This record gives sequence, C-alpha cells and structure tokens, in this order.
Amino acid sequence: MQFNYGSNGKPRLAETFGPGALKFSITSSQGLALYGFICNREIGVDVECIRDIPEMDQIAKRILSPREAQIYQALPKPLKREVFFACWTRKEAFVKATGDSLSRALDKFELTADPREPTASLEISRDRRTTPGWSIQNIKPNERFIAAIAAQQDDWKVHCRQWAYSM
Repeated sequence: MQFNYGSNGKPRLAETFGPGALKFSITSSQGLALYGFICNREIGVDVECIRDIPEMDQIAKRILSPREAQIYQALPKPLKREVFFACWTRKEAFVKATGDSLSRALDKFELTADPREPTASLEISRDRRTTPGWSIQNIKPNERFIAAIAAQQDDWKVHCRQWAYSM
C-alpha cells in the first residue's frame, strides 16, 4: 500500500488507487481506537476518554470561540465535562478532516456546543457564516468515551463495528 501526504501532512492513499480512493482517519484514546473510512470526500475522527481534567476551564478558554465559551461557562458543573469533550472531539475531527490539525486555531471557528444534538453546524468566527459542505456527528462508543466524525457533505451515515483485541 502506498501513501501520499497533503500539504499539512495528512496521510492519504496514493493516487494509483484512483481519484475516488478510500479516505481514512484514525485516532485513539486510553486503549480505544477509532477508524473512519469514506469514499470521494475527506473525513476526520477523534475520540476522547471522558475524564476529570483539573485545568478544563483554562483549556476551554483556549479552544472555544467566544460564543461557545459563554455557553460553556453558563452550564451547571455536571454538564461542563460532557460539553467540553463533545466540543473538543467535534473540533478535532473537523481539523483532522481538513488536514489543518496544527495550523487552524480551535477558537477561530464555532460548532454547536450542545452534546445532546447529534450533529454540529459549523461557523467560521470571523464572519459568522455557516460553512457549507461539512457534517459533524458525535458518537458514544461507550459510557467512558465520546467521539466525533467530520466529513464533507451530509449524505453519509455512520456504521459502527466493534472488534475486541487481546494480546
């Protein structure tokens, strides 16, 4: 299998596999791996173990847009952790999909903050215009983890498969 890399280092299958080659994204957290595959468009995935982080409020100030931060700060304490990780995984999945992981500041774009909403809309903070062509969905692999999948267009569906691996 041959790989090429985008301008920001995102790996992809070499063009020898065809112009509509399978696209992929891989992530892991605390022993859980998530793989995303799709044809003819970009994809990004992210998974995080939901856990207590003492500096969560300080991190939120750096990764959330002003409007997201305002929503986050107004939440009751029991909801903050869930919202933090929902926002984090959605943002990470999007920047992984675009290949901008290291070059796009997470606080410069905005997503739907409510983790109870299965999909997120996207706005670029500079001009508050909704960015067309992207769909972002959260998934809950189990009670300890939250994950997000971002892909171009909105005509795709999530199909989850689970494999157990033991050494």
